[in-house]
Amino acid sequence: MSSNNQSQLFKLSFAFAVIFLIINIKMLTGMGFSNALEKFFFLITAGLLLFRTKNKDVLLILSAIIIVTLIAAMFSQNPLFSWGVYFKAITQILIVFLLCAGLLYEAEQKFILKFCAWLPPLMVLISLFYTVAGLHPIFSFEYVSGLPRLQLTLIPAFLGGLSIATTYAALKYSDRYNYRYLWLFAFNVVILLLSSARGPLIISLLLSIYVFFAGFKGQKNLKVLVIMLTALGLSTIVLVAGDVIFGRLLQSHLSGRDIIWEHLSFVSSIYPNFGVGFGHQIYFMPRDVTALTGGTIGAHNEFLRILVEIGRVPTYIFFSCFFLLCYIVSINTRTKSPAEILIAGSLFLLYCTFDNVITNPNLFLFFIVVFWSNSSNKVVI
Repeated sequence: MSSNNQSQLFKLSFAFAVIFLIINIKMLTGMGFSNALEKFFFLITAGLLLFRTKNKDVLLILSAIIIVTLIAAMFSQNPLFSWGVYFKAITQILIVFLLCAGLLYEAEQKFILKFCAWLPPLMVLISLFYTVAGLHPIFSFEYVSGLPRLQLTLIPAFLGGLSIATTYAALKYSDRYNYRYLWLFAFNVVILLLSSARGPLIISLLLSIYVFFAGFKGQKNLKVLVIMLTALGLSTIVLVAGDVIFGRLLQSHLSGRDIIWEHLSFVSSIYPNFGVGFGHQIYFMPRDVTALTGGTIGAHNEFLRILVEIGRVPTYIFFSCFFLLCYIVSINTRTKSPAEILIAGSLFLLYCTFDNVITNPNLFLFFIVVFWSNSSNKVVI
């Protein structure tokens, strides 16, 4: 297959995986295995990258993680350990690392950024159809506070996580290709604000600040204009929807996370050395805990989840591999902006402290998009 055909197949595969993700098949059909299908389509996209130029160092780091989790699984004292659960969980790690290993051509980078930048307007159109058809409301109400939050075709937390990728893509596309995409960036920021997702808002804000001031070189007047318009836009949003947005952002409760974390810390104390088995954390959430958290079974803290699943020392190795991943990619001669890779990696790990980032494509997509937009399929001079 020619390189051009490979490129077209890769772009088609990625677009299909993301569209399948945002149309929310589980909500439409009630299909219990829709989550597995979502990850399967991303795995296909990742697999396509293996048949072309890639960062082999990333694959070595992935191998180290697989070995660590495998050793922990072999020595786990969990009587309910299942190899089937383990292999399903390791697939999620495969997706993230294989995608990160990809080296994209300039045309592919342009396509990915443009496609992701336009996702929020597309989701608005789809969600309007869902609302009219009585399938899925545009807004939902938070379990704890009862405040309304924008969710479009997803749920607010997933929309917020996805918005990190869409705001970054729009801003990056503006910097590289077309300044007019700053208006699309502004639209995507509004979507993020209305989702009232506190963590993603912080992540997106920090990443956008770096991209904006490190980019747009020689465009001082444009930067001043954007800052002024941003201040005006935010003032307008505060006047129109400030009560709802800040009511959510300034809440002190953790939406039940503290209850989950306390219970999982107890589980970790029982299995301190090799954990309960990779992927098994959700099976250690009793009903008396989930009844207090609105049915949530995810750890909402990847560091704690991995600690529970593979034990103390393996957890240090596991996340050291993530740090090493970012460092290896940042020093690669094909990387356009090493600092951006390191910042995105740091923000990704920060995100891991309060959500289920590694296992959810909506949340880890921004990490992949940043890597792809900076990892060129040719040496950067």
